[in-house]
Amino acid sequence: MEISSCGEVAYLLLTQHNNSLDRSANERAFHARPARYHGSSRSVNSGVGPRLKRIMKQFTDSVRNAIAQRNWYACSGLALALPDICGFLESPNDGSQRRYVAWCNQFLTPSYTRVIGPSRTRRVFLSGEDCYALRCAFLHEGSDDVVRQRARRALESFVFVEPPAKGMIHCNQSNTKLQLQVDIFCEDICAGVDQWVKTVLVVRPDIQARITELMSIKSLEDGLQF
Repeated sequence: MEISSCGEVAYLLLTQHNNSLDRSANERAFHARPARYHGSSRSVNSGVGPRLKRIMKQFTDSVRNAIAQRNWYACSGLALALPDICGFLESPNDGSQRRYVAWCNQFLTPSYTRVIGPSRTRRVFLSGEDCYALRCAFLHEGSDDVVRQRARRALESFVFVEPPAKGMIHCNQSNTKLQLQVDIFCEDICAGVDQWVKTVLVVRPDIQARITELMSIKSLEDGLQF
């Protein structure tokens, strides 16, 4: 059995008979996450008008609010849809899989790539293809098993866990199964969206035009107009 870690686990045990996680595991050294994860909302580039920034922020705020409320299924579902939204805005003529995978490989996969072992081998724990497979399995089937998804690259299933009382248990792989801590995973996607706004949205007038077509839930304070 092959067991690998991103280096962000407080305690881990994968039992020989079912690969399940157990907190009585052998302890591993805890390493801080990359600086972009802080578990809170980030400001985005001021070069884009406040209205355009609010349009994307309403989606990331919804994910972060669901995290704060420990509504794990709600935050997971919307987080997995965010690369779809950004990918469409950036490349509307590409197919959904192509643009989703490309977005994840640029804005999410770097957080799940590590140099490990004495040989300093570069290891990708979560590719854009496997994240797209998870998106399809969860949003269309309510499943974390991706073995039936043709888009998958290396993984067959995921194990999501709630935040532990202390520390974190995140990004540990046993063979073709990847364990993720749900709040960190969802925040990583939100941070990727924030970075996308800063680096892509701000320089693409065509995206800035399309973003105004996104769904907006209206306030009734000024009455109903449509």
